[in-house]
Amino acid sequence: MDLTRSVSFSPDGTTLSSGSEDGTILLWDMAPYITPQTPNPDFDGDGTVGILDFLIFVEHFGVSQGAMEYDARYDLDGDGTIGVSDFLIFVNAFGKAGSSN
Repeated sequence: MDLTRSVSFSPDGTTLSSGSEDGTILLWDMAPYITPQTPNPDFDGDGTVGILDFLIFVEHFGVSQGAMEYDARYDLDGDGTIGVSDFLIFVNAFGKAGSSN
């Protein structure tokens, strides 16, 4: 029986890899088992996506992953840049109840 010596997820969490004692490396596609999370643009935590959330969001608009100012909370589509697509997600949620943080 070969023992598994190492297990690791890819940075995006969609692939699981394992390494066994005999040198075998296996990869599993985890994407079908991941439940997508709905972005929560209620940045101020008051329970509603409103103007204060917009003011917080625009401070981060145009920032990309790797910049010191980048904060993944504002990258609503998770593409590494806080841009137009994130703004469209925000607009769709505007005026609605925010999910609990």
